[in-house]
Amino acid sequence: MGTWAIGGVGFTVDGFEEEDLSEEHRRFVAPVDRALLRVRVAPGPGERSESRDPRRIEGGEGWVRTVDAHARWRRAGAAAFEADATLAPPHGLSHLTTALTASLVEAEGGLVLHAAAVIVDGRAALLIGPSGAGKTSAANLCEGCRWLARDRVAVLDDRAWAMPGGDEIALPQAPNVPTPVGAILRVRRADQAAEIR
Repeated sequence: MGTWAIGGVGFTVDGFEEEDLSEEHRRFVAPVDRALLRVRVAPGPGERSESRDPRRIEGGEGWVRTVDAHARWRRAGAAAFEADATLAPPHGLSHLTTALTASLVEAEGGLVLHAAAVIVDGRAALLIGPSGAGKTSAANLCEGCRWLARDRVAVLDDRAWAMPGGDEIALPQAPNVPTPVGAILRVRRADQAAEIR
């Protein structure tokens, strides 16, 4: 049983090691820095729902569900949580960590943004916008920078943590450590007219 962190949330999962995460998720493992979660996984294989979008995460106060994982979580102290989970191979553990990270970052007063992020002068510049807006394209134009995140960023205590997902960025990857947020920039395609609301 090992301990690893994704998005600022440290995980200890009974019966699993960091190596059991998908290759994509292992690229985003960071030092344990913040909330710590102990997950007990029910024996036996979990069920996979073929009718659901594999990227979809559902959740509420104390629970999360993906296509192949389900967990109920509760606070166990200051920045400490426990969860009981079921998951189905081969990606249930990776999907579970993504879903629980989003829920626990929110429970700790942070948020998860749909964003790419690059490091500029030691600070994270978050490029936010809807799918197709050009976040990855904008990141690829940041010559001399390194990318921190490609699709999702956990923000807590004015620091950014990368989360798995997104299209490849041509820049070198930055070390996956909590990084102070320097800017949050809205990205829009050139063919989108700006609106004042």
